Amino acid sequence: MRMRVVYLWALAALIAVSACEDDETIAPPTTSVASTASSGGSATVASSSTTGGGGAGGRATGGSGPQGDWSCLGTGTAPRWSSGPPNPIDAATEDWLGLNALADVLVRVCDYTDPSCQNPTSQGTTDSQGIASVVEAVDHRQFYEFSLATVIAPTVRFFNGPPPSFACTMPDLAACECEGCTLPQCDDGNGNFADCTCPVCTTDPYCSNANNCIDDSVCDPFLEGCVCVDCMAHPLCGSGQGGAGGQGGAGGGSGFACVDVTALTPLFVPTSLLSPADLSGAMQAMSVTDDPARGHIYVDMFDCAGERAPGMVLTVDTADGQTVYGYIGTSGDFEPALSETSTFGQAGVFNLPAGEAIITPVIVASGDTLPVRRVHVRAGTVTFAAVIDPLPEAQ
Repeated sequence: MRMRVVYLWALAALIAVSACEDDETIAPPTTSVASTASSGGSATVASSSTTGGGGAGGRATGGSGPQGDWSCLGTGTAPRWSSGPPNPIDAATEDWLGLNALADVLVRVCDYTDPSCQNPTSQGTTDSQGIASVVEAVDHRQFYEFSLATVIAPTVRFFNGPPPSFACTMPDLAACECEGCTLPQCDDGNGNFADCTCPVCTTDPYCSNANNCIDDSVCDPFLEGCVCVDCMAHPLCGSGQGGAGGQGGAGGGSGFACVDVTALTPLFVPTSLLSPADLSGAMQAMSVTDDPARGHIYVDMFDCAGERAPGMVLTVDTADGQTVYGYIGTSGDFEPALSETSTFGQAGVFNLPAGEAIITPVIVASGDTLPVRRVHVRAGTVTFAAVIDPLPEAQ
């Protein structure tokens, strides 16, 4: 996975807030719950998940389980829309466990003011690697729609704020350099990286992993290292230095072409998608009877340190007597006995009325609320609120 250019701008901004600065590299928030288990026990509460009633959300008090880091509350700056052309996006899809890429998924980008996506502004179909090339606006709010009959549950996904532009800070097309090799380390631990083709990146876990090779016959020096057939003939690699190469073939390379490092690099937007069976299993675990006229919300919650947040509950303003709140335990499954997030920081709200919904996260231990998130709920559809964090809504 091209972890260096993951589309997690809300979470990246959150990390900056945790360092007491003003406004996804961290694993994507919708990766498999099975692959993102945290150490430690789940938050324990006496009551089971609750149903509706004006969005009561199963709110508990006291917070007997692990608690997150909320030292940054009140210090964040809301992301802001800006002018400029749409950003290129590589929308990547995989199954819920993150084991398999999903081909043939229709990905559409839609304006927030067009909740049924009658007029998508961009669309594409995922290839054999599960990637569709689309563009997303930077000057107004949009969302993503995913569909592939019988394979995935219809899904929409919302982010907070515009996607960041990723451009090389020191582009040199002649030398095929993006960030160059000025850093003494491949990854300085502060979000700064040297090009993967630099000598300091020879043993870097990302750059030295042939599974990260793009293999499109064009060397991307920032994302592909000398192990990749695309970059083996790069001047910093030398013929044959790459060894076995990526999926493209044997080492040594037969030619060399450089990606246009002066252009915007598509941001990598990974999304793990539920199958109909996955969704049905979750609802069965929570004793929910599916109402096809209603929709569901899945939420990932992160604290000021960018860690998944335990000890949280949700309220949704449109919840009613048919709505059921659930929380995922450390087993990776919804656990009816939980009424707040475990160390997985994930929750689901089932059988919400269709229409716009306002999600309010609440810290159980203190009763403090995090900034709200507005999303659309569709009938028979899963809505992913990609990141719930301490940052205010985008302005």
